[in-house]
Amino acid sequence: MENNTKSDKSDTLAERIKKEKERFLEAFEESIGIVTIACQKVGIHRSTYYDWLEKDPEFKKEVERIKTQQRGWVEDKLLQAIKDGNITAINFYLRCKHPEYKPRTEFSFDKESVDKTLDKIKSILE
Repeated sequence: MENNTKSDKSDTLAERIKKEKERFLEAFEESIGIVTIACQKVGIHRSTYYDWLEKDPEFKKEVERIKTQQRGWVEDKLLQAIKDGNITAINFYLRCKHPEYKPRTEFSFDKESVDKTLDKIKSILE
């Protein structure tokens, strides 16, 4: 009889966790893929979310599906802002998507500065 009670309790726990995951996924989708908001809405800690993500491949698959939707939504908003002539959006898009617009970091060294630095390093090592 004791085994049945244990089994019933674990079934109940498993059902409760399954329902919590479903509620989380709903909240996650409503919040456009923002983990903190979804966790708060459902009343779980972020560590619970990451634990589910790590241990439940089906849950992870659903999370990835929602994140893909989120990226699509954000890209749609960005492209709409570009279409509306938003210079910041245009600049952002060009800097991210086109190599000739990406920020460059250039370094230049003159021989004298390099030699002085090498001399300092040598004296420290001696």
